[in-house]
Amino acid sequence: MKLNNINLTLLLFFSLSCKLFANDIAQSAIALHPPHKYPSNFHHFDYVNPKAPKRGLFRQAAYGSFDTLNPHIPKGTPAEGMHLVYDSLMVRSGDEPFSLYGLIAETVELPESNTWVAFNINPKARFHDGKAITAEDVAWTWKTLQQQGSPRYHSYFADIARIEVTAPLRIKATFKHGNNRALPFLLAQLSVLPKHFWEKPENDFSRGDLSKPLGNGPYRIGEVKPGKSVSYLRVDDYWAEDHPVNRGRYNFNTVFYEYFKDDTVALEAFKKGELDIRIEGDPKRWSTAYNIPAIKNGDMRMERILNSSLGMQGFFFNLRRPTWESRLVRQAVSKVFDFGWTNSNLFHGLYRHAYSFFSNSELAATGLPTEAEERWLKPFNADLPADLFTQPWQPVVTRGDGDIRPQLVAALQLLAAAGWKMQQGRLMDDDGEPFRFEILLSRPDLERVALPFKTNLERLGMQVKISTVDSAQYVERLRNHDFDMIFTGYWPSPAPGLEIMNYWHSSLAGNGSTQNITGIQMEAVDRILEGIIAARSREDLVTRVRALDRILLWQAVAIPAWYSNEWPFVYWKYLAHPVNPPTYGAGLDTWWFRGDDDE
Repeated sequence: MKLNNINLTLLLFFSLSCKLFANDIAQSAIALHPPHKYPSNFHHFDYVNPKAPKRGLFRQAAYGSFDTLNPHIPKGTPAEGMHLVYDSLMVRSGDEPFSLYGLIAETVELPESNTWVAFNINPKARFHDGKAITAEDVAWTWKTLQQQGSPRYHSYFADIARIEVTAPLRIKATFKHGNNRALPFLLAQLSVLPKHFWEKPENDFSRGDLSKPLGNGPYRIGEVKPGKSVSYLRVDDYWAEDHPVNRGRYNFNTVFYEYFKDDTVALEAFKKGELDIRIEGDPKRWSTAYNIPAIKNGDMRMERILNSSLGMQGFFFNLRRPTWESRLVRQAVSKVFDFGWTNSNLFHGLYRHAYSFFSNSELAATGLPTEAEERWLKPFNADLPADLFTQPWQPVVTRGDGDIRPQLVAALQLLAAAGWKMQQGRLMDDDGEPFRFEILLSRPDLERVALPFKTNLERLGMQVKISTVDSAQYVERLRNHDFDMIFTGYWPSPAPGLEIMNYWHSSLAGNGSTQNITGIQMEAVDRILEGIIAARSREDLVTRVRALDRILLWQAVAIPAWYSNEWPFVYWKYLAHPVNPPTYGAGLDTWWFRGDDDE
């Protein structure tokens, strides 16, 4: 067969086009910084037991209360476990920094330019009512979250220029530019909501009550006792039960959360056999609370599993308050938190001193800035402390015996430099107003951490009040920025993307987001954050995150207290977990109930 000139031209054009757009071919997995670990024909993740039996009632504790079953809106406190009800387009693996594998989306198209992304819906994907999931559902989800969802969604969608349903099972998002490398990954992880359900007159997405929504995930909502408990029932005809990303996961027939106001009560319920597992975050209890017959006879087990989860817990300042306007004041307050004494006397030495907002990872800034980091920092030299470039940041180290006189002296010097004066044992400003602030806590057990800190602060002449409120009040006060200081945790992703913007970007300092806790507003931080989400390699990402870390540490926006590189599990012996747990995260969705052959 002969080819004429036109056919030959068309063939050559087609061949060239295939080469030009080779990177645009649909694929079943993507990595923020390639390559991803698992091939397209993988059977299951390495950190699961694909033969785990499906059975049993799994009971956990939750804390505070809840008043809504819609976790996507800013109204109310959602019930624990609602993530079990929804699937996303793609699923993140637990043993890679940031790789996604198709679920509702059978494949994804992502060009090297990163100017658009398209998801091709698996024709088998179904909601719990049996109705097929379509591209229209995804489009409705994205638009609704942008318009009515929590404030974080507004920033997520800021770089999207256009959303198109190009076929019944294909949706495409076109971006304003290609610099936001994390945006396709964020879209891939959002829950997919049912358009046909929420468009019914009787279902109001913005209402935020305890009406049961329609889902598409491995579980549906079971019995709900408002503010007290909620259960989730495994879906018998779940469309993706045998999907590679789900094999060996979601092994309990029922997942049950019981709410407690006090962790001491939850501990006693666990010991009585009313709960199945605890992640024992209190080292003192780990060391002293489990000297009980159930441990001695083997009915209950204690196990510390190493992990690479990163971050820290600490005291966070609300920089919106005039009290904390001066960095010198924040540094002074930081000086008198005695981690050494706290860890030794309250936590039996089981915690590690947090040295970064990204402790326990390569993202943590240590030593002096590298040349690559300085390229991000130097343009803002005038706004940054000179010490950032000449001294490694270090947490305040104390002897651990309660004697912090050197730290008190250093703190008073900083306070004097900031214009505060000691008068008759009270710290006063030039107008004779005393230095006073409140530490807001969400749990009573944190009081024993805050009280020694309060004592040290009072030695500086400060008036400090500790307020412990219930979860609803706590969330509401954070939303209204009605606090001076809180104690909380910061747990970033091992490959930070758009979610890190919510914690630190200036555009979110003034809205109702509860994630930008400190309210920091710095151009240097904003520009580096934008660089983080545009990073094209792991090396670039690490450099930029370390630069951000240095600024946050030297600006003293929080007092890093501690971190742990282990998950401290206490559980009844009828539970089992995989031999090789996930690198990142607790992995409770991989556990199962033992049978006689599991021993």
